[in-house]
Amino acid sequence: MSGEGEAAPKLERPRWLAVAVWLPVMVFVVGVAASLLVYSVARNNQRLQVTSRFAQAAGTRASAIRRAFEHGVDTTESIVALFAASEEVSREEFGDFTRPLLKGHPAIQAVSWAPVVPHARRSEVERRAAESVPGFRFTNRATQGQMVAAAEAEEYVPVLYLEPFSGNEAAIGFDLASNPSRRVSLEKARDTGAIVATGRIRLVQETGNQYGFLLIAPIYRSGTDLKTVPARQRESTGFASVVFRVGDLISSAMALLEPVEIDVAVFDDTAPPEESRLYISSGLASGGDLPELERFEGPPRDGLEHLISFDFGARRWTVVMRPAPGHFELSTRGPRLMLAGGLALSTGVATLLLLLRRRALQLERSNRALSREVVEREAAEERLRLFQSLIHASAESIYFVEPETGRFTYANEQATRESGYSLAELRDLTVQGVIAEGPLAESEVDWSDWVRSLESQPASVIQGRQRRKGGETFPVELSVSLATIGDRRFIVGIAEDISERKQAEEQQIEVRERLLALSFLDGLTGIANRRRFDEYLSTEWRRAARASTSLGLILLDLDHFKLYNDRYGHLLGDECLRKVAGVLESSISRPADLVARFGGEEMAVLLPDTSKNGAVRMAEKIRLDVETLEIPHRDSPVAPVVTVSLGVGWRIPAPGDSLDKFVEAVDAALYRAKREGRNRSVVS
Repeated sequence: MSGEGEAAPKLERPRWLAVAVWLPVMVFVVGVAASLLVYSVARNNQRLQVTSRFAQAAGTRASAIRRAFEHGVDTTESIVALFAASEEVSREEFGDFTRPLLKGHPAIQAVSWAPVVPHARRSEVERRAAESVPGFRFTNRATQGQMVAAAEAEEYVPVLYLEPFSGNEAAIGFDLASNPSRRVSLEKARDTGAIVATGRIRLVQETGNQYGFLLIAPIYRSGTDLKTVPARQRESTGFASVVFRVGDLISSAMALLEPVEIDVAVFDDTAPPEESRLYISSGLASGGDLPELERFEGPPRDGLEHLISFDFGARRWTVVMRPAPGHFELSTRGPRLMLAGGLALSTGVATLLLLLRRRALQLERSNRALSREVVEREAAEERLRLFQSLIHASAESIYFVEPETGRFTYANEQATRESGYSLAELRDLTVQGVIAEGPLAESEVDWSDWVRSLESQPASVIQGRQRRKGGETFPVELSVSLATIGDRRFIVGIAEDISERKQAEEQQIEVRERLLALSFLDGLTGIANRRRFDEYLSTEWRRAARASTSLGLILLDLDHFKLYNDRYGHLLGDECLRKVAGVLESSISRPADLVARFGGEEMAVLLPDTSKNGAVRMAEKIRLDVETLEIPHRDSPVAPVVTVSLGVGWRIPAPGDSLDKFVEAVDAALYRAKREGRNRSVVS
């Protein structure tokens, strides 16, 4: 029996040794794997957080830069409207009009008007401009960079008007067409009739180290047919241009945004590669360790890069954003601590298993459970922090929407206050229920297509009108993107009330329309001016030629009006003109008829679709009505009261008939009435 008792431990010992060796190895392997898993999950969560923060910050800045470029067109269009509303714009009028525009655009270096001047008129234009700007001359930029007298050319495009003048003196008189690339932009704007942007330029007046570009808008003679390229080339009178400093333009676009360490670069894709870079800036106040250009060479760090391309001024532009060095980086400290802790714990458990297998197994199970709990808790806390940052980082209205149904799942306090709905009420509504106008107010099929389009782009900015709970609507701008939180997808929308912006745009349009209307009125008499008369006469002449209808024209002149002014003074003379204009306005009754001041004391009445007898009767009625006013005129050899002489014309225009000859014939009839004794009407 003693032999049997000694044999049993010998049989059990190899098995115990095998188990003792096998279990620690397995525990160690499993512990290492669990630690690596925790490390990987932590790193991935951190990557998602950094990528989301960078995408949001970069997207906001890219959109702001794009809007800043597009808002530059407004200033250029305003200058075009000024020249369209005036027959001739003086240097003082140009300055008075453009100075208020410059106050709201700090990125604008200057605005200018540059006429097209043939060589034959160069001396005349230089002499006349020198009366207001001493020393004015046409200039070019020499190879060494200094400004010299412009070389002889068939045609020049000199900067004639310039605001502000101070600080931009070097640009006055500069021939824009002397630069070959800029000449290409001028010709493109002239031939297309569109606003065109130049490639990058070193401004004549620039003293800093930044590039600029020009927005060039063609100006044509008013009232001309501009349907073909030859017509636009023939009727071109010059160019309005707005000079932008690219660095200041981008700085002003991002001035109101929260400072974020992001490097920004702007490229002109239309330009040659060596001239495509317009702007590169560092997102760091200190400038960083690397030269700015090197930060955009090679692949982006950690794949963090945001690009947006857009068309502007007949060119293609690209904005590239990358994190500044030392920012938006993945920190390895936390995950490494987790990994080190896991490895240490696994080693300790394996060591303890050599001494006490059962206790080691219990510790292993507890460790695995604890590891899973840590991972799950960290993931939940990360999702909560991300959600809270999205909600509380902005004072704008923020909505969460289910992509499949379009129903609201969450809205922040600002959103409920702006819409008038409570969160519970919003959850019973879809996007189509609160969007009154815009692409999101379409059918469910269009909604599905729109949601799919979001998958191919990081963000979308749209405009529409939102409906409040009370039924009223207001304009909004929505920044929309797809976001994943945990295992769920959401459409995240940030809504901005743009009522004030829309109101400002409508007021600007109203001011333009008022300016245009005032440009067609005579300031003294209140009737149409000569410019309006010429345009309307040309339009009605062509219409009558197409439709084979008649056109009547009356030209009248106050008899011996100079003698009237000499005796009674110009104030009574002006009052006399207003009374005669009132007689003309009261004589017409049809909307198509037009009364205009032809010049001085001459006035005109245009009578479309009028017979010859009708025109003659109208002229005689006007003559008698003026005489009936009984305005005293003691020095007149014709009558003791103010009288008028009239020339009457009537024509059915045929192809090839000359409008100028028709007007000359009526004018000749007016002078015949004067020669024959005045106070009468004569038919041409």
